[in-house]
Amino acid sequence: MQTQPLILAIISFLSGLVILMVIIYFMPGNKIIRPGLPLLSMFMVAVFIWQYKKKFIKLGLIDGGETYDLFISYSRKQAKWVKKNVYKQLKDFRNSEDRKINIFFDEESIPPGEQFQDIYKDAILNSKIFLPVFSEDYFKSNHCTYEINFAELRRTETKNSETNFRIYPLAFNFDIIPKKHTDINIVHIDDKNSFLKGLKEALYKG
Repeated sequence: MQTQPLILAIISFLSGLVILMVIIYFMPGNKIIRPGLPLLSMFMVAVFIWQYKKKFIKLGLIDGGETYDLFISYSRKQAKWVKKNVYKQLKDFRNSEDRKINIFFDEESIPPGEQFQDIYKDAILNSKIFLPVFSEDYFKSNHCTYEINFAELRRTETKNSETNFRIYPLAFNFDIIPKKHTDINIVHIDDKNSFLKGLKEALYKG
């Protein structure tokens, strides 16, 4: 995982110090601190950091692990089109290091029976590029709306961090896009299938 070491170090130090002071405060007077107490405080800090890792990532205090090069977000009604014209066009694409890119595409990436809401959120946090396929149905879907809002929050919160998180929207029709989502460079889906050119260039560079 990529991190901002100084911030993590400060959080860990302060958390450990607070826990240790609480332990000392409740100890009977004039007792020697046992070696196990600092170890206990360190263990509790580790649990704390692990528990709130996603929150730190969301706030930009920790960079996501970049597990995925690309996260594809789309309405279920466009599933067949997206699979044929986006996912299958990119699934064998290789970057400048000749490595096949790793794509989060729910049909292929979520095992049956898994808690998909947590998986979606975690995948967005750990993706380099978020690719929403805007359509009229996209903005009618609560799930899709949640994904794009979460991705935009992620982009805003990590703007001044080392995170290289980008949003690369495709759209069938510009007229159906809510104004709040028009501050991003949106690529029109044309009949020549050239709409993936810029995306491939970004994926190639990594």
